[in-house]
Parts: sequence; structure tokens; C-alpha cells
Amino acid sequence: MSEARKIFHRDLGDVQQELVRISAGVVESIPKCTAVLLEQDLAGAETMIMADDEIDARTIDLEDRCIQILALQAPVAGELRQVISALKICAEIERSADLVVNICKVARRIHGIQLDPKMRGLIGRMGTQAQILFRHAIQAYADLDLPMAKAVDDMDLFLDYLHRQFIESIFESHSAGTIDL
Repeated sequence: MSEARKIFHRDLGDVQQELVRISAGVVESIPKCTAVLLEQDLAGAETMIMADDEIDARTIDLEDRCIQILALQAPVAGELRQVISALKICAEIERSADLVVNICKVARRIHGIQLDPKMRGLIGRMGTQAQILFRHAIQAYADLDLPMAKAVDDMDLFLDYLHRQFIESIFESHSAGTIDL
């Protein structure tokens, strides 16, 4: 294998490792933002909102590296799939980090409103499920584990189910007069 190809493959590995590192940060932020919401932690919300700029910068840098690989190395077949997958995953990681920010902004908006135990329980379960799902998704990517990737779809369906229950609980609380939509 030529030195240029060795460097190319090292660059692909570096992209994959950086995606895993950035994803690990998002995985760690999920229980933190869940706690911010449940504990109505305004300072924690602000800290997490401000931390999003770093994730944005890191994902933009990684996307630029992928584009550079595409432009300079002309990858084919499996290598091309790796680079395109990394580009798509970058966008998903950044979107997930933005969702964490959105939860923190919701925590600021609802500060002082007491959530009923059912809603609190569903929020906790959704946070736990989202963390598990995200961890498994990135592990499936890192290990190129197709069965685990397929299991992530089922985990996502369960998270969707919990989300539907949460929306229903919001309407139930509103009907009971405990929260104002």
C-alpha cells in the first residue's frame, strides 16, 4: 500500500474516532439536560446552552475534513460510504446537540411550573432511553455492527412511544388544570 493510501486510511480512522468522541459528549449531555429540566436548574441550562458552540465548531470542522477527503482522495466503494456516512452522522450529532439546547430552553421557559409525577417519570424514562439509543447507535457505527444498528431502530420506536405518552400527559395535565399550554 502506498504512503498516500496509508495516510488516507489513517484520515478515515481519525474521522471515525472524532465522531465517536463528539458523540460521547452528546451522550453525556442527555442525563444532564434531563436533570436541568426536572430540577429547573437555570444555571445548568445556561451552561449547557453555551456549550453547544463547541459541538457546532467540532462538527463543522469534521464536515470540512470529510469534504477535503472527498475532494483530494477520490474515495471509492466502501471508503466513499464511510465518508458519506460520517458527513450524515455529523449532521445528526449536531442536531442532537441542538435538541439538548432546546430542552434546556424549555427548562427556562417552564421555570416555576410544577410537573406532575407522571410527566416527571416519562421525562426521566425518555432521557434514559435517548441516552441508551444514542450510545448504541454510535457503538454500532464504531464497530460496523449491523445487528446493533438494526436494534437501534427498535429502540427508537420505544422512544417514540414514550414521547407519545408524554404528549398525552401534557394534555391530561392541561385538562386537569395543572399546567397551561
